[in-house]
Amino acid sequence: MAGVGGEEKAWLASFESAQFGPIELNGLVTVLRRSTSELHIGGLPFGSIAVNLLGSPVLGAFSFVTFDYPAQRFVLSGGTNFAPSGRAARIPMQVRDSLAYVPLRVGNHTIDAMVDTGARDELFLNEDIVRKWGLEAYASAGGTFKAAGLGGMIRGRQFRIALMHLGDVPVQNVIVDSSTGPWQARIGSQLLERWRTTFDFRNGALWLESPAR
Repeated sequence: MAGVGGEEKAWLASFESAQFGPIELNGLVTVLRRSTSELHIGGLPFGSIAVNLLGSPVLGAFSFVTFDYPAQRFVLSGGTNFAPSGRAARIPMQVRDSLAYVPLRVGNHTIDAMVDTGARDELFLNEDIVRKWGLEAYASAGGTFKAAGLGGMIRGRQFRIALMHLGDVPVQNVIVDSSTGPWQARIGSQLLERWRTTFDFRNGALWLESPAR
């Protein structure tokens, strides 16, 4: 199993049923981790954290899924179409191998970025993308970051960009984490928390709705 910090071994398991809030999931296939993610400071172990994730194949089985960050709730719909409000902006979304991707543009450069609600960052860019897109000066003038997840720890550089676009939606003042890894670009939950975020799987769209003032 591959994660932010590399690969680790896990067990494959199947549960006859599982309860997710008021929803019962039958025949749930899951991956059981063999260990927690260790934290290190100065090369020495400093506790551990449990990383428990609800996988995208489960979410993608619904018509739409809303992460209502302002209201601190989670909405899943099995059959109805999503009805966006007038404050919601639509971003084209593709699902490949059960993962959601949206177009990300920085300057004149565009790439399909994976949307990962389990990642605690705003934007992750691979170091190769940082160099290709001419962002090396920003990265060199920034700081560093450290994160724990599946596979262990990851370290890298952290910097800010003034503006980027998700589809045609402008997003200002974005913190970028940059390191090596299996992804080229990834949108994390700390960015998505700016909105009420809906994955409209039925109609291939990501909706970002600003909270009502």
